[in-house]
Amino acid sequence: MQSSYPAHSIRQRSLPITHPSLLIIIVLLALSALSLHCQPTDAAITKGTLWSSSPFVFIGKFCFQHRSSGQLVGDIDAHLAIPIEHEEMKGTKIVYYDDQDESWPMVLANWDSWSCEQKVAAAKTALSYPHAWHRSDDGRSWMLSTHLPGIVQKLRPRTWFFVLARCNAQTTPATNGQEQEHENESQPFRGLHYLFHFTQRDVGSWSMEFGSNIMNINTMYLLAFIMFTLLLVWHFRGNYELSQRFFYLHPLLRLFFVVLLVDYVGLLALLVHYLSFTRDGVGIPALGLLGECCTIVSRACFMTLLLLLAQGWTVSKAEMDAPRLVRVTTAAYGLGALGLHLYRHFASDPRLSFPTHSIEVASTTLHSVWLLMSGMFICFCVRSYQREDVEQKRKMYAQIAIFTPWFIVPPLCSLLSFLVDPWARDHWITFLNLSATLVAYAMLAYLFVPHRAEEFLTTMHMGRRKYHADAHAHVQYERL
Repeated sequence: MQSSYPAHSIRQRSLPITHPSLLIIIVLLALSALSLHCQPTDAAITKGTLWSSSPFVFIGKFCFQHRSSGQLVGDIDAHLAIPIEHEEMKGTKIVYYDDQDESWPMVLANWDSWSCEQKVAAAKTALSYPHAWHRSDDGRSWMLSTHLPGIVQKLRPRTWFFVLARCNAQTTPATNGQEQEHENESQPFRGLHYLFHFTQRDVGSWSMEFGSNIMNINTMYLLAFIMFTLLLVWHFRGNYELSQRFFYLHPLLRLFFVVLLVDYVGLLALLVHYLSFTRDGVGIPALGLLGECCTIVSRACFMTLLLLLAQGWTVSKAEMDAPRLVRVTTAAYGLGALGLHLYRHFASDPRLSFPTHSIEVASTTLHSVWLLMSGMFICFCVRSYQREDVEQKRKMYAQIAIFTPWFIVPPLCSLLSFLVDPWARDHWITFLNLSATLVAYAMLAYLFVPHRAEEFLTTMHMGRRKYHADAHAHVQYERL
Protein backbone atom coordinates (compact mmCIF):
# COMPACT_ATOMS: atom_id res chain seq x y z
CA MET A 1 0.00 0.00 0.00
CA GLN A 2 1.46 3.35 -1.04
CA SER A 3 1.37 6.35 1.22
CA SER A 4 0.89 9.95 0.18
CA TYR A 5 3.72 10.99 2.52
CA PRO A 6 7.47 10.75 1.92
CA ALA A 7 9.14 8.03 3.93
CA HIS A 8 11.16 10.43 6.09
CA SER A 9 8.02 12.43 6.92
CA ILE A 10 6.15 9.33 8.02
CA ARG A 11 8.98 8.22 10.26
CA GLN A 12 9.20 11.60 11.94
CA ARG A 13 5.47 12.02 12.48
CA SER A 14 4.84 8.49 13.71
CA LEU A 15 6.74 9.16 16.93
CA PRO A 16 4.48 8.92 19.98
CA ILE A 17 5.69 12.21 21.50
CA THR A 18 3.74 15.21 20.22
CA HIS A 19 3.54 18.87 21.08
CA PRO A 20 0.40 18.42 23.23
CA SER A 21 1.93 15.49 25.09
CA LEU A 22 5.13 17.47 25.74
CA LEU A 23 3.03 20.24 27.27
CA ILE A 24 1.24 17.71 29.46
CA ILE A 25 4.60 16.30 30.59
CA ILE A 26 5.82 19.77 31.55
CA VAL A 27 2.65 20.42 33.55
CA LEU A 28 2.97 17.09 35.37
CA LEU A 29 6.64 17.76 36.21
CA ALA A 30 5.65 21.10 37.72
CA LEU A 31 2.92 19.40 39.74
CA SER A 32 5.42 16.77 40.89
CA ALA A 33 7.70 19.47 42.27
CA LEU A 34 4.75 21.14 44.01
CA SER A 35 3.48 17.89 45.49
CA LEU A 36 6.75 17.39 47.40
CA HIS A 37 5.60 20.11 49.82
CA CYS A 38 2.17 18.64 50.56
CA GLN A 39 0.99 17.36 53.92
CA PRO A 40 -1.01 14.15 54.53
CA THR A 41 -4.78 14.40 54.72
CA ASP A 42 -7.13 11.87 56.37
CA ALA A 43 -4.06 10.17 57.81
CA ALA A 44 -4.25 7.71 60.67
CA ILE A 45 -1.09 9.29 62.07
CA THR A 46 -0.85 13.02 62.73
CA LYS A 47 2.38 14.51 64.00
CA GLY A 48 4.25 17.76 64.19
CA THR A 49 5.88 20.35 66.44
CA LEU A 50 3.93 23.14 68.11
CA TRP A 51 5.15 26.70 68.51
CA SER A 52 1.80 28.24 69.30
CA SER A 53 0.71 31.39 71.08
CA SER A 54 -2.73 29.83 71.55
CA PRO A 55 -3.44 27.52 74.50
CA PHE A 56 -5.99 25.60 72.38
CA VAL A 57 -4.52 23.90 69.29
CA PHE A 58 -6.25 21.60 66.78
CA ILE A 59 -4.22 18.43 66.16
CA GLY A 60 -6.15 16.19 63.79
CA LYS A 61 -9.34 14.31 62.98
CA PHE A 62 -10.38 10.76 62.17
CA CYS A 63 -13.65 9.10 61.16
CA PHE A 64 -14.33 6.05 63.34
CA GLN A 65 -16.77 3.25 62.55
CA HIS A 66 -19.73 2.34 64.78
CA ARG A 67 -21.14 -0.75 66.45
CA SER A 68 -24.68 -1.01 67.73
CA SER A 69 -23.48 -3.42 70.43
CA GLY A 70 -21.61 -0.63 72.20
CA GLN A 71 -18.17 -2.20 71.86
CA LEU A 72 -15.02 -0.20 71.27
CA VAL A 73 -14.64 0.80 67.62
CA GLY A 74 -11.30 2.61 67.64
CA ASP A 75 -7.98 2.97 69.45
CA ILE A 76 -5.84 6.06 70.04
CA ASP A 77 -2.16 6.21 70.98
CA ALA A 78 -0.53 9.51 71.95
CA HIS A 79 3.15 10.44 72.22
CA LEU A 80 4.22 13.89 73.45
CA ALA A 81 7.71 15.24 74.04
CA ILE A 82 9.21 18.63 74.87
CA PRO A 83 12.86 19.71 75.36
CA ILE A 84 14.06 19.31 78.94
CA GLU A 85 14.93 23.01 79.28
CA HIS A 86 11.22 23.83 79.08
CA GLU A 87 8.83 23.20 81.90
CA GLU A 88 6.87 19.97 82.18
CA MET A 89 3.55 20.14 80.34
CA LYS A 90 1.59 18.75 83.29
CA GLY A 91 -1.34 21.04 82.64
CA THR A 92 -1.76 19.84 79.06
CA LYS A 93 -5.08 18.20 78.24
CA ILE A 94 -5.92 15.92 75.34
CA VAL A 95 -9.44 16.86 74.29
CA TYR A 96 -11.93 14.91 72.12
CA TYR A 97 -14.89 16.28 70.16
CA ASP A 98 -17.26 14.56 67.75
CA ASP A 99 -19.26 16.00 64.85
CA GLN A 100 -22.55 16.47 66.73
CA ASP A 101 -23.91 20.00 66.60
CA GLU A 102 -23.32 20.70 70.28
CA SER A 103 -19.70 19.51 70.11
CA TRP A 104 -17.10 20.50 67.48
CA PRO A 105 -19.40 22.57 65.22
CA MET A 106 -20.33 24.73 68.21
CA VAL A 107 -16.69 25.20 69.19
CA LEU A 108 -15.85 26.25 65.62
CA ALA A 109 -18.72 28.72 65.54
CA ASN A 110 -17.41 30.35 68.74
CA TRP A 111 -13.69 29.89 68.11
CA ASP A 112 -12.76 33.53 68.57
CA SER A 113 -15.29 34.46 71.27
CA TRP A 114 -15.00 31.54 73.69
CA SER A 115 -12.19 31.19 76.18
CA CYS A 116 -10.02 28.09 76.35
CA GLU A 117 -11.99 26.86 79.38
CA GLN A 118 -15.32 27.25 77.56
CA LYS A 119 -14.05 25.27 74.59
CA VAL A 120 -12.79 22.45 76.81
CA ALA A 121 -16.12 22.40 78.64
CA ALA A 122 -17.89 21.53 75.35
CA ALA A 123 -15.68 18.47 74.79
CA LYS A 124 -16.86 14.87 74.91
CA THR A 125 -13.66 13.88 76.73
CA ALA A 126 -10.83 15.91 78.30
CA LEU A 127 -7.87 13.92 79.61
CA SER A 128 -4.92 15.04 81.70
CA TYR A 129 -1.94 12.97 82.79
CA PRO A 130 -0.02 15.16 85.26
CA HIS A 131 1.91 12.26 86.80
CA ALA A 132 2.67 10.37 83.60
CA TRP A 133 5.32 12.77 82.29
CA HIS A 134 8.86 11.42 82.62
CA ARG A 135 12.36 12.10 81.42
CA SER A 136 13.49 10.39 78.25
CA ASP A 137 16.29 7.83 78.44
CA ASP A 138 18.82 10.33 77.12
CA GLY A 139 17.62 12.97 79.57
CA ARG A 140 16.98 15.55 76.86
CA SER A 141 13.19 15.82 76.99
CA TRP A 142 10.03 15.36 78.99
CA MET A 143 7.85 12.63 77.52
CA LEU A 144 4.32 11.28 77.71
CA SER A 145 3.39 8.05 75.91
CA THR A 146 0.00 6.55 76.63
CA HIS A 147 -2.84 4.54 75.16
CA LEU A 148 -5.88 6.81 75.36
CA PRO A 149 -9.44 5.62 76.06
CA GLY A 150 -10.96 4.31 72.84
CA ILE A 151 -14.03 5.43 70.95
CA VAL A 152 -17.50 3.98 71.52
CA GLN A 153 -20.44 4.95 69.29
CA LYS A 154 -23.60 3.06 68.39
CA LEU A 155 -25.64 5.06 65.87
CA ARG A 156 -23.37 5.84 62.91
CA PRO A 157 -19.76 6.56 61.96
CA ARG A 158 -18.60 9.94 63.22
CA THR A 159 -15.59 12.16 62.66
CA TRP A 160 -13.73 12.89 65.90
CA PHE A 161 -11.58 15.98 66.35
CA PHE A 162 -8.58 16.14 68.69
CA VAL A 163 -7.10 19.16 70.43
CA LEU A 164 -4.22 19.89 72.80
CA ALA A 165 -5.28 22.43 75.42
CA ARG A 166 -3.23 24.20 78.10
CA CYS A 167 -5.65 26.72 79.48
CA ASN A 168 -3.72 27.53 82.68
CA ALA A 169 -0.23 27.61 81.27
CA GLN A 170 2.40 28.68 83.79
CA THR A 171 5.48 30.45 82.55
CA THR A 172 8.96 29.44 83.60
CA PRO A 173 10.95 31.91 85.66
CA ALA A 174 12.58 34.56 83.52
CA THR A 175 16.28 33.85 83.20
CA ASN A 176 17.12 36.27 80.41
CA GLY A 177 15.12 39.34 81.41
CA GLN A 178 11.69 40.49 80.36
CA GLU A 179 12.14 39.32 76.77
CA GLN A 180 12.42 35.69 77.84
CA GLU A 181 9.39 36.06 80.13
CA HIS A 182 7.33 37.58 77.30
CA GLU A 183 8.28 34.74 74.98
CA ASN A 184 7.22 32.15 77.55
CA GLU A 185 3.91 33.84 78.18
CA SER A 186 3.10 34.14 74.47
CA GLN A 187 3.79 30.49 73.66
CA PRO A 188 2.00 27.92 75.86
CA PHE A 189 3.36 25.22 73.53
CA ARG A 190 7.04 25.83 72.87
CA GLY A 191 8.61 23.07 70.77
CA LEU A 192 6.11 20.40 71.81
CA HIS A 193 6.49 17.34 69.58
CA TYR A 194 3.32 15.28 69.21
CA LEU A 195 2.27 12.07 67.45
CA PHE A 196 -1.24 10.62 67.53
CA HIS A 197 -2.11 7.28 65.94
CA PHE A 198 -5.78 6.47 65.27
CA THR A 199 -6.83 2.96 64.25
CA GLN A 200 -10.07 1.07 63.69
CA ARG A 201 -10.63 -1.96 65.85
CA ASP A 202 -11.39 -5.52 64.66
CA VAL A 203 -11.32 -4.80 60.90
CA GLY A 204 -8.04 -6.44 59.91
CA SER A 205 -4.72 -4.98 58.84
CA TRP A 206 -6.00 -4.15 55.32
CA SER A 207 -8.46 -1.55 56.70
CA MET A 208 -7.46 -0.62 60.25
CA GLU A 209 -5.52 2.52 59.25
CA PHE A 210 -8.38 3.99 57.20
CA GLY A 211 -11.13 6.22 58.50
CA SER A 212 -14.67 5.12 57.76
CA ASN A 213 -14.93 7.92 55.18
CA ILE A 214 -12.20 6.29 53.04
CA MET A 215 -12.52 2.67 54.10
CA ASN A 216 -11.73 0.16 51.29
CA ILE A 217 -10.49 2.90 48.96
CA ASN A 218 -7.27 0.87 48.61
CA THR A 219 -9.35 -2.03 47.25
CA MET A 220 -11.08 0.26 44.74
CA TYR A 221 -7.80 1.57 43.36
CA LEU A 222 -6.25 -1.89 43.21
CA LEU A 223 -9.15 -3.27 41.15
CA ALA A 224 -9.24 -0.15 38.97
CA PHE A 225 -5.49 -0.42 38.31
CA ILE A 226 -5.80 -4.05 37.19
CA MET A 227 -8.68 -3.27 34.79
CA PHE A 228 -6.96 -0.13 33.53
CA THR A 229 -3.79 -2.10 32.79
CA LEU A 230 -5.77 -4.53 30.65
CA LEU A 231 -7.43 -1.62 28.85
CA LEU A 232 -4.12 0.12 28.18
CA VAL A 233 -2.54 -3.07 26.81
CA TRP A 234 -5.57 -3.67 24.59
CA HIS A 235 -5.48 -0.16 23.16
CA PHE A 236 -1.69 -0.23 22.70
CA ARG A 237 -1.96 -3.50 20.80
CA GLY A 238 -4.56 -1.98 18.47
CA ASN A 239 -2.41 1.10 17.90
CA TYR A 240 0.60 -1.04 17.13
CA GLU A 241 -1.39 -3.10 14.62
CA LEU A 242 -2.63 0.01 12.82
CA SER A 243 0.81 1.65 12.79
CA GLN A 244 2.35 -1.50 11.30
CA ARG A 245 -0.36 -1.83 8.67
CA PHE A 246 -0.35 1.78 7.44
CA PHE A 247 3.05 3.08 8.64
CA TYR A 248 1.15 5.89 10.33
CA LEU A 249 -0.78 6.30 13.58
CA HIS A 250 -3.78 8.59 13.35
CA PRO A 251 -3.58 11.76 15.52
CA LEU A 252 -6.78 10.88 17.40
CA LEU A 253 -5.34 7.52 18.40
CA ARG A 254 -2.10 9.16 19.51
CA LEU A 255 -3.92 11.75 21.56
CA PHE A 256 -6.14 9.12 23.16
CA PHE A 257 -3.07 7.09 24.07
CA VAL A 258 -1.56 10.16 25.78
CA VAL A 259 -4.80 10.61 27.76
CA LEU A 260 -4.74 6.95 28.85
CA LEU A 261 -1.08 7.16 29.79
CA VAL A 262 -1.53 10.26 31.96
CA ASP A 263 -4.50 8.71 33.76
CA TYR A 264 -2.58 5.45 34.18
CA VAL A 265 0.35 7.29 35.80
CA GLY A 266 -2.08 9.02 38.15
CA LEU A 267 -3.79 5.76 39.03
CA LEU A 268 -0.44 4.10 39.70
CA ALA A 269 0.61 6.98 41.97
CA LEU A 270 -2.64 6.78 43.93
CA LEU A 271 -2.37 3.00 44.23
CA VAL A 272 1.18 3.20 45.62
CA HIS A 273 0.08 5.94 48.03
CA TYR A 274 -2.86 3.96 49.41
CA LEU A 275 -0.95 0.68 49.61
CA SER A 276 1.68 2.50 51.63
CA PHE A 277 -1.15 4.06 53.69
CA THR A 278 -2.39 0.53 54.44
CA ARG A 279 0.96 -0.25 56.01
CA ASP A 280 1.83 2.92 57.96
CA GLY A 281 -1.31 5.09 58.16
CA VAL A 282 0.33 7.99 56.30
CA GLY A 283 1.14 6.78 52.80
CA ILE A 284 3.11 8.96 50.38
CA PRO A 285 1.19 12.26 50.29
CA ALA A 286 3.25 13.61 47.38
CA LEU A 287 2.21 10.65 45.22
CA GLY A 288 -1.39 10.98 46.32
CA LEU A 289 -1.53 14.64 45.28
CA LEU A 290 0.29 13.93 42.01
CA GLY A 291 -2.15 11.13 41.20
CA GLU A 292 -5.17 13.33 41.83
CA CYS A 293 -3.70 16.08 39.62
CA CYS A 294 -2.99 13.57 36.84
CA THR A 295 -6.63 12.49 37.01
CA ILE A 296 -7.78 16.09 36.57
CA VAL A 297 -5.40 16.68 33.64
CA SER A 298 -6.48 13.48 31.89
CA ARG A 299 -10.17 14.36 32.35
CA ALA A 300 -9.64 17.77 30.73
CA CYS A 301 -7.66 16.18 27.88
CA PHE A 302 -10.32 13.52 27.37
CA MET A 303 -12.97 16.22 27.14
CA THR A 304 -10.81 17.98 24.55
CA LEU A 305 -10.50 14.74 22.59
CA LEU A 306 -14.27 14.20 22.59
CA LEU A 307 -14.93 17.77 21.43
CA LEU A 308 -12.38 17.39 18.63
CA LEU A 309 -13.84 14.05 17.59
CA ALA A 310 -17.38 15.48 17.62
CA GLN A 311 -16.25 18.20 15.19
CA GLY A 312 -14.61 15.70 12.89
CA TRP A 313 -11.07 16.85 13.62
CA THR A 314 -8.72 14.84 11.34
CA VAL A 315 -11.79 12.76 10.32
CA SER A 316 -13.81 15.04 8.05
CA LYS A 317 -12.52 17.49 5.47
CA ALA A 318 -14.58 20.37 6.87
CA GLU A 319 -12.85 22.91 9.09
CA MET A 320 -13.64 22.99 12.81
CA ASP A 321 -16.50 25.31 13.74
CA ALA A 322 -15.08 26.86 16.89
CA PRO A 323 -11.46 25.80 17.52
CA ARG A 324 -10.70 28.77 19.75
CA LEU A 325 -13.79 28.14 21.89
CA VAL A 326 -12.73 24.52 22.37
CA ARG A 327 -9.24 25.54 23.44
CA VAL A 328 -10.41 28.29 25.80
CA THR A 329 -13.13 26.27 27.54
CA THR A 330 -11.10 23.10 28.02
CA ALA A 331 -8.05 25.07 29.22
CA ALA A 332 -10.23 27.11 31.59
CA TYR A 333 -11.78 23.97 33.04
CA GLY A 334 -8.46 22.12 33.40
CA LEU A 335 -6.60 25.01 35.01
CA GLY A 336 -9.57 25.92 37.20
CA ALA A 337 -10.01 22.34 38.43
CA LEU A 338 -6.28 22.05 39.17
CA GLY A 339 -6.25 25.37 41.00
CA LEU A 340 -9.31 24.47 43.09
CA HIS A 341 -7.87 21.09 44.01
CA LEU A 342 -4.51 22.58 45.03
CA TYR A 343 -6.28 25.25 47.06
CA ARG A 344 -8.29 22.60 48.88
CA HIS A 345 -5.12 20.68 49.63
CA PHE A 346 -2.81 23.49 50.71
CA ALA A 347 -5.02 26.36 51.88
CA SER A 348 -8.30 24.93 53.16
CA ASP A 349 -8.93 24.82 56.92
CA PRO A 350 -8.26 21.27 58.22
CA ARG A 351 -10.65 21.88 61.13
CA LEU A 352 -13.61 21.88 58.74
CA SER A 353 -15.41 18.77 57.50
CA PHE A 354 -17.49 20.63 54.90
CA PRO A 355 -16.64 22.93 51.95
CA THR A 356 -16.52 26.68 52.54
CA HIS A 357 -18.67 29.17 50.64
CA SER A 358 -15.78 30.22 48.39
CA ILE A 359 -15.11 26.59 47.42
CA GLU A 360 -18.80 26.05 46.68
CA VAL A 361 -18.82 29.12 44.39
CA ALA A 362 -15.67 27.95 42.59
CA SER A 363 -17.10 24.44 42.17
CA THR A 364 -20.35 25.83 40.76
CA THR A 365 -18.40 27.95 38.27
CA LEU A 366 -16.37 24.94 37.13
CA HIS A 367 -19.52 22.87 36.68
CA SER A 368 -21.02 25.67 34.61
CA VAL A 369 -18.01 25.51 32.29
CA TRP A 370 -18.34 21.73 32.19
CA LEU A 371 -22.03 21.93 31.25
CA LEU A 372 -21.13 24.45 28.54
CA MET A 373 -18.70 21.92 27.07
CA SER A 374 -21.40 19.24 27.32
CA GLY A 375 -23.75 21.38 25.25
CA MET A 376 -20.95 22.06 22.75
CA PHE A 377 -20.34 18.31 22.41
CA ILE A 378 -24.00 17.58 21.62
CA CYS A 379 -24.20 20.44 19.10
CA PHE A 380 -20.97 19.39 17.39
CA CYS A 381 -22.15 15.78 17.08
CA VAL A 382 -25.47 16.82 15.51
CA ARG A 383 -23.86 19.28 13.09
CA SER A 384 -21.11 16.87 12.01
CA TYR A 385 -23.66 14.10 11.48
CA GLN A 386 -25.83 16.33 9.30
CA ARG A 387 -23.07 17.53 6.98
CA GLU A 388 -21.12 14.28 6.64
CA ASP A 389 -21.52 12.37 3.35
CA VAL A 390 -19.54 9.22 4.12
CA GLU A 391 -21.82 6.67 5.78
CA GLN A 392 -19.13 5.14 7.98
CA LYS A 393 -18.29 8.54 9.44
CA ARG A 394 -21.94 9.44 9.95
CA LYS A 395 -22.25 6.21 11.91
CA MET A 396 -19.25 7.22 14.04
CA TYR A 397 -20.87 10.55 14.96
CA ALA A 398 -24.00 8.70 16.04
CA GLN A 399 -21.94 6.27 18.12
CA ILE A 400 -19.93 8.88 20.03
CA ALA A 401 -23.20 10.49 21.18
CA ILE A 402 -23.36 7.68 23.75
CA PHE A 403 -20.71 9.57 25.71
CA THR A 404 -23.31 12.18 26.66
CA PRO A 405 -24.15 10.48 30.02
CA TRP A 406 -20.44 10.68 30.95
CA PHE A 407 -20.75 14.47 31.08
CA ILE A 408 -23.12 14.34 34.05
CA VAL A 409 -20.56 12.58 36.29
CA PRO A 410 -18.70 15.66 37.68
CA PRO A 411 -21.91 17.59 38.50
CA LEU A 412 -23.37 14.40 39.98
CA CYS A 413 -20.30 13.97 42.21
CA SER A 414 -20.68 17.55 43.39
CA LEU A 415 -24.35 16.93 44.13
CA LEU A 416 -23.46 13.79 46.09
CA SER A 417 -21.07 15.81 48.25
CA PHE A 418 -24.10 17.72 49.56
CA LEU A 419 -26.66 14.88 49.64
CA VAL A 420 -24.64 11.93 50.93
CA ASP A 421 -23.59 11.68 54.57
CA PRO A 422 -19.95 12.73 55.20
CA TRP A 423 -18.82 9.25 56.26
CA ALA A 424 -20.06 7.74 52.95
CA ARG A 425 -19.33 10.66 50.62
CA ASP A 426 -15.79 9.75 49.56
CA HIS A 427 -16.77 6.10 48.95
CA TRP A 428 -19.46 6.96 46.45
CA ILE A 429 -17.57 9.76 44.72
CA THR A 430 -14.45 7.61 44.26
CA PHE A 431 -16.48 4.63 43.04
CA LEU A 432 -18.49 6.78 40.63
CA ASN A 433 -15.44 8.56 39.22
CA LEU A 434 -13.41 5.38 38.73
CA SER A 435 -16.33 3.46 37.21
CA ALA A 436 -17.41 6.24 34.84
CA THR A 437 -13.85 6.92 33.71
CA LEU A 438 -13.11 3.26 33.06
CA VAL A 439 -16.37 2.75 31.14
CA ALA A 440 -15.81 5.90 29.03
CA TYR A 441 -12.25 4.92 28.15
CA ALA A 442 -13.31 1.35 27.34
CA MET A 443 -16.07 2.61 25.05
CA LEU A 444 -13.71 4.85 23.09
CA ALA A 445 -11.07 2.14 22.96
CA TYR A 446 -13.73 -0.22 21.56
CA LEU A 447 -14.59 2.41 18.95
CA PHE A 448 -10.91 2.69 18.07
CA VAL A 449 -10.18 -1.03 17.56
CA PRO A 450 -8.46 -1.52 14.18
CA HIS A 451 -11.35 -2.87 12.10
CA ARG A 452 -13.64 -0.06 13.33
CA ALA A 453 -11.05 2.72 13.22
CA GLU A 454 -10.45 1.90 9.55
CA GLU A 455 -14.07 2.72 8.81
CA PHE A 456 -13.82 6.40 9.66
CA LEU A 457 -10.16 7.32 10.17
CA THR A 458 -9.25 6.66 6.52
CA THR A 459 -10.40 7.82 3.08
CA MET A 460 -12.27 6.04 0.25
CA HIS A 461 -11.03 5.73 -3.34
CA MET A 462 -12.32 4.18 -6.58
CA GLY A 463 -15.48 2.67 -5.05
CA ARG A 464 -13.62 0.28 -2.80
CA ARG A 465 -11.73 0.51 0.47
CA LYS A 466 -8.22 1.73 -0.02
CA TYR A 467 -6.63 3.28 3.02
CA HIS A 468 -3.72 5.68 3.25
CA ALA A 469 -2.35 8.34 5.60
CA ASP A 470 -4.46 11.47 5.17
CA ALA A 471 -2.38 14.59 4.60
CA HIS A 472 -5.25 16.79 5.74
CA ALA A 473 -5.15 15.04 9.12
CA HIS A 474 -1.55 16.17 9.60
CA VAL A 475 -2.39 19.73 8.68
CA GLN A 476 -5.19 19.92 11.26
CA TYR A 477 -3.12 18.06 13.83
CA GLU A 478 -0.19 20.47 13.58
CA ARG A 479 -2.53 23.49 13.66
CA LEU A 480 -3.94 22.41 17.01
